[in-house]
Amino acid sequence: MNSGRLARRVGTAVATVVVACTSSVAIAAAGSASPPVLVVGHRGASADAPEHTGPAYDRAVWAGADVLECDLQLTADDQLVCIHDASVDRTTGGSSTGPVDSFTLAELRGMDFGSWFGPDFAGADVVTLEEQITCYRAADPTMQFYVETKTQPDQGDRMETLLVESLRRLDVVPDGAPDVRTSPVIIQSFDAESLNTIRRMEPSLPVAFLFNTPTPEIDSGQFPDVDVIAPNAAALATRPDLAAAAHAAGLEVHTWTVDDPSQMTTLVNAGVDGFFTNDPAIARAVVDQAGRGSGRRPLDVADIAPGTQSAVSECPDGMGAGLSPTTEQVATSDDDRADDDPVDNDGVAAPLGPTANDGVPIWPIAVGVVVLAMVGLLVVSRLRRSGGPDG
Repeated sequence: MNSGRLARRVGTAVATVVVACTSSVAIAAAGSASPPVLVVGHRGASADAPEHTGPAYDRAVWAGADVLECDLQLTADDQLVCIHDASVDRTTGGSSTGPVDSFTLAELRGMDFGSWFGPDFAGADVVTLEEQITCYRAADPTMQFYVETKTQPDQGDRMETLLVESLRRLDVVPDGAPDVRTSPVIIQSFDAESLNTIRRMEPSLPVAFLFNTPTPEIDSGQFPDVDVIAPNAAALATRPDLAAAAHAAGLEVHTWTVDDPSQMTTLVNAGVDGFFTNDPAIARAVVDQAGRGSGRRPLDVADIAPGTQSAVSECPDGMGAGLSPTTEQVATSDDDRADDDPVDNDGVAAPLGPTANDGVPIWPIAVGVVVLAMVGLLVVSRLRRSGGPDG
């Protein structure tokens, strides 16, 4: 065999090796991809401020929550408000009493939803679903919202109907197949029929089924027609195989309510895709340390005085403090700005997440592919030159 043919054959072999190595790197990166674990602010940052009020939601955003939650109740004048209980008794500290749906929104506005938590929050107002979505999406168009339907027995499907109408009006109903990761709103409920109603009205809205213990069907591996199962964290402790079974069925697993950092770490390692927490600041740190963060960073709000009005015009009084239109989050201090932090040297942060974060840095893969290709081309070129006129 002459040197030219030898050079061509060696060159072909080298090129094949380069292609194989490149493909292997790409496959390895894809195979190890894991989506960010979603940090859901349970009733906002309800460990630090009265639940379902502007201060609680603000603190959840400051902490870097990926999703804000609203437990939905219906008022006497058909307004959708974020209140967990069916009555106002507990979250007004007993200063007002009665079922939420016996009051108009104007009457609820006259109640104090903050003093029961602490004097610093005296006079905190009820928040409507539309206020929540409008305010925080104006500050961050990528913010997601978990809405729990809490339909009362005498309401029929009025809540679901008004909810879908509201989401359409706000232009947050996605197109196409339901996608938990991109939909502005995820609907959750303990009531499977409520979720079925939502599914019939707007099939593109992702839905999550909440439960304390697995139903017999779920226990046997038959999952409902939902996009997410949302078991109590205690249920996952007794059924460690549940997450894997749900993933095999194409479902995500979001669990509740988790405030202990060691439990958070255990759940992340067990494969949950998100969890509800009263303390998003702790959750943000745990998830990021595990390499499963969305790219969000806490906001530096040390100098924000109580009652500061938001720069976001869409936010009503008492909501959006420290935020500005299409806010870009920044690290809490220069010390927090690690080399891989999404904050430039000039202090300008990358846009709010969730960002692409599959647990595998992309730049080393890209560099490796380029280097392999260059080496392969160099070897082929030199072999061809040494092969003479027949090369």
